[in-house]
Amino acid sequence: MEKKVSFELETNTTFLKRRLLKIKAFREAKKHCEEAIEIIKSGISNEEKEAFDFMLDNGIESIKLEGKVFFRKTDRYISAKDKEAVFEFLRNEGLEYLIKPTVNSKSLTSEIKRLEEEGVEIDPEIISDNRVNRIGIR
Repeated sequence: MEKKVSFELETNTTFLKRRLLKIKAFREAKKHCEEAIEIIKSGISNEEKEAFDFMLDNGIESIKLEGKVFFRKTDRYISAKDKEAVFEFLRNEGLEYLIKPTVNSKSLTSEIKRLEEEGVEIDPEIISDNRVNRIGIR
């Protein structure tokens, strides 16, 4: 009986070790992919800047190449420097529906954990507490 328990424990340990090593390998692969993606993004950004500047300097709006049309465009990303002033502006323009109060989820998580450690009871109806079980690696 003792040999059977020992064998089962060894089998379960082997199963767990295999899973943990797979997690480690996947995380390493993910890190390499993320690094490659950053290199690719940088390459795209550099080439877009060079091509945009060339097209602008030479008055080219668009060009067809290999069945695709490449064209200049400028995207805008606007954010509020003075949130209250922007909120007032939006209200005056009838755009108050754009105003959405938010709370940073990482900050909220940190503060809720701190409050719970201090013994403060949190009404479970006012927060969503989604927990994700993971395996940490040091």
